[in-house]
Amino acid sequence: MKKKIIKTAINLLLVFAFIGGVHLLLLEFVLPADYKETKLIFIYIFLYLFIVLGMTGVYAVQKHNKEQLTNALLAFTVLQFLASLVFLLPELLNKDENTLKYVYQFFGVFFPVLLVESLILIGIVNEKEEK
Repeated sequence: MKKKIIKTAINLLLVFAFIGGVHLLLLEFVLPADYKETKLIFIYIFLYLFIVLGMTGVYAVQKHNKEQLTNALLAFTVLQFLASLVFLLPELLNKDENTLKYVYQFFGVFFPVLLVESLILIGIVNEKEEK
């Protein structure tokens, strides 16, 4: 089980590196220069830590009570959306010229990561059904 968690964390790190590389290329060559002024590293740190902790919880639920796996997946997804709103709340309350740029970039990273995360979670559910 620990090997699965470590493998998943490494795969997520590689996905984050790929998305971060694409993001940096977009910032350099496509987006206007004022988009570079936001604190982008915090987006990646928040999403990576939250997803790794959540995936660890999902693996723990799978190990101890496979009947509750779908409930754990739903709870994790809802918590992730709520945590994202809490993460963005200070930026939204202190509106300045970079607020919308930061929010756009957050969701530009959030949704591709959510897609990959969903694929991993579907794999966990399918693994449960195969056994």
